[in-house]
Parts: sequence; structure tokens; C-alpha cells
Amino acid sequence: MDVIDEAVALADGISDIIKNSDIYRDYHRAYLKIKNNTELVEKLNKLKTEHLEYADFRSKGMEDFDREKYISQEFYKAMLNEDVRVYFMNEDKLVNLIAEVYSRVSEKWYLNLFV
Repeated sequence: MDVIDEAVALADGISDIIKNSDIYRDYHRAYLKIKNNTELVEKLNKLKTEHLEYADFRSKGMEDFDREKYISQEFYKAMLNEDVRVYFMNEDKLVNLIAEVYSRVSEKWYLNLFV
């Protein structure tokens, strides 16, 4: 087995561990509660996209307080829904887990990628 195959096999193992974790199961359960509400899911996806686009905008040193206020207000409105609040909470835990795995790999080898 060459190094690429071995690394990919280990990555598959990590993916399986994450997918079988309580963190993933809680996230998936929360997602299932909202997924059939197509309008809500589309709204949340649009809001996430707007938030990421604005984060990119701000990372370039630009600010638009009206846009930031709008996004913040839309998140607040969405979070009034208990199922959405639970979904976002669990999504955050899952994203943090995945980011921690990535960080460990990068730090172990002193990789300074995507920084």
C-alpha cells in the first residue's frame, strides 16, 4: 500500500468514527427535524451563504454595517425556532470537530496551508 492509499484509508477511518459519533448523530437528528420544511432549509442555506460571503468581504478589510445588521437580524429570527436553534448548535459542534481534526494534522506537520 503506498502512502496515498494509506492516508486515504486513515481519512476514511476518521470519517467513519465521526459519522458514528454522538456529535454526528445529534446533528443528523436535528437536520431531519427541519429537512422536510423546504422553505426553511432554503432560507437557512441562503442565510449561511450570505454570512460566508460577508465574512469574506470583511476579511478583505471592508465593512457594511447595514448588511451585517441584516444578517444578524435574520439569524436572530431563524433562531426563534427551537428546531433551528438545536440544528445550528449541533452543526457548530460537528464543524468544530472536523476543524479540530484538520488542525491536528496541520499542526503535527507544521503545515501552514490555507492560512
